[in-house]
Amino acid sequence: MKRCVRQLTDSVLQQVYIDKRIGEQLTEANLKAEYKKRISEQSRSEEIHARHILVQTEPEAQRIIQELGKDGDSAAAAKKHSTNPSGLKGGELGFFSEVVMVPELLKAAFALKTGEISKTPVKTQFAKHIIKLEKLRKTEAPSYDSLVTDMRRELCQQAYVNNTEGLRATAKITRQTDGLTSNPAKK
Repeated sequence: MKRCVRQLTDSVLQQVYIDKRIGEQLTEANLKAEYKKRISEQSRSEEIHARHILVQTEPEAQRIIQELGKDGDSAAAAKKHSTNPSGLKGGELGFFSEVVMVPELLKAAFALKTGEISKTPVKTQFAKHIIKLEKLRKTEAPSYDSLVTDMRRELCQQAYVNNTEGLRATAKITRQTDGLTSNPAKK
């Protein structure tokens, strides 16, 4: 019974020690420093807001490009001519980055200036696209609040590893078995 109580006491003391040591390292200042580090390491990419009109043939696409050169209303042209569901929304693609768009469409869209419509049809596996670049923007960095839980968990794990390695490096460990003491470091 005494042995069980001693083990439980040791376990509680170990946990208190670890919590205190890790808590010292999980300060708000350390979390904010980690946030700044992560944000500075993150590459900022650009996103574009575009519209498109999808048609099946090159001549049809050329004709629509000529029409757009006269009145420029790509939303109306998409509703009238586009063969995909986004046509009902005026060809609206919303904001997107390189992660979610087919390469040909992405390359052509990023080559445009704001408000510009592609001069030639863009060929993809789907058909021919006519693209209008509505807006270009830098992606926003994630907020501190959106990262703090993950950062706290990762810093806690790292603090635990660092603390354990530090203790192992400086500890003199002896084992007791059946009342006999041995020092594994001397073996």
